[in-house]
Amino acid sequence: MSKINHEYRHIHVHVPKTGGTSMLRQPFVGGQAHMAAKNFRRRHPVEFVNYFKWGFVRNPFDRAWAIYNAAIQHRPSFPKVECLAWNEYVPTLENGKYGLVRPHTLTMTHFLCDNDGNCLVDFVGRYENLAADWTEVCTRIGVEPTQLGHLNATKKAHWREVYTPELAAIVARVYADDFANFDYDPEDFGPRTPTTRPPDSEMRDGEIFSLRWKAMEAERTLAAIASRAGHAGLVDDPMNWTALADALPALQQLGAQLR
Repeated sequence: MSKINHEYRHIHVHVPKTGGTSMLRQPFVGGQAHMAAKNFRRRHPVEFVNYFKWGFVRNPFDRAWAIYNAAIQHRPSFPKVECLAWNEYVPTLENGKYGLVRPHTLTMTHFLCDNDGNCLVDFVGRYENLAADWTEVCTRIGVEPTQLGHLNATKKAHWREVYTPELAAIVARVYADDFANFDYDPEDFGPRTPTTRPPDSEMRDGEIFSLRWKAMEAERTLAAIASRAGHAGLVDDPMNWTALADALPALQQLGAQLR
């Protein structure tokens, strides 16, 4: 949900399925109906010039898969989508039936750019780099960075496991502007089976983002466990230390991959 906040002088352009639901729960963000940046500019021209404007994007392959899962798991008002298998749903994005789940299936370009494809916001964060880019948003708003939960999450396979070349080609055509405008690779959709981690200079940005995201997720898990233990007065409880000890090796391994 998009929001203009006069107290903190910022405008959140919420692109559906890019982590925005967790953001709007923050007291300094809030939310209304989804609204594109160009509509904000038309309705609030003075604020649009003077306020900090921001939004997030997500790999279009990942986002299309997330939208589908949200529709079949969370949205009983879309019975036609619930009856469709993934390989039946994707073609509807191209044949005009994607209106079943609008505005979610609109392009990210629609939300963040003008009609000529020029980006209208001051900062575009990436879902793949969510924690770091959210910290940047908080800093520029002028608040202490907060931790985001994971609201509206869906239980699903990883998006790299569900695409055939034919399905990927459809998504690449439908979201061609998003791939181009936000620097995602329309050819990079299949599973990866790396044996060793190449140097950073040979890695795609998405792979580095993924490693950093996993490391930050592990760090948040440890912090949450420690916080709950401290608030509950259970710091000396062996069960809490066992949980921390179990999580630590995974964090250390991910940290080593980034060094």
